Amino acid sequence: PGQVQQALEALEGQDFAGDLRSLEAEAEPPMKVTMGHTVLWLSGANAEAVAAGKETLRQMLQWYWPTSFSYNRDLGTADFVDILRQDPMLRWLARRPQGAMCLDGREGSGWLCGDAGYRNPIEERVEALQKKWASEHWEMDLDNYGVAMWLLGPSGTGQWVQRMQTDSGATI
Repeated sequence: PGQVQQALEALEGQDFAGDLRSLEAEAEPPMKVTMGHTVLWLSGANAEAVAAGKETLRQMLQWYWPTSFSYNRDLGTADFVDILRQDPMLRWLARRPQGAMCLDGREGSGWLCGDAGYRNPIEERVEALQKKWASEHWEMDLDNYGVAMWLLGPSGTGQWVQRMQTDSGATI
């Protein structure tokens, strides 16, 4: 059996499969939960129902496997999640067969499933990359179009942004 099936067998009498069937039946419109070797797949005609089902499934995983499942709702921006996906050390740590990792750039979230020996090195690497990212990046939402144009300089030429980049050495 695959990793998902082995995890379900370890539950010894708890009705995770029944809860999955309930998740399918209670969704409006209906959705399907498919179990693969290493994946639980949600599909349906309504994106909102699937998103709600995904959140419910996360909660179920945390309830059934409280010591083997961790979820980080606030990893950071999509750009940072891309950095995580590209990091060779994190990719090497995540490919080990003792667990699974999923990163979602749209949500800026990630989850890990596996024992502490699998999860801890990954969590440490993510924390190290977050610290590095925070020391090198700063973002600011501009209030409106006028502020953006002021930042660019006279007539939107980019003259002031260019000067700030030259003076600071930063990419703006």
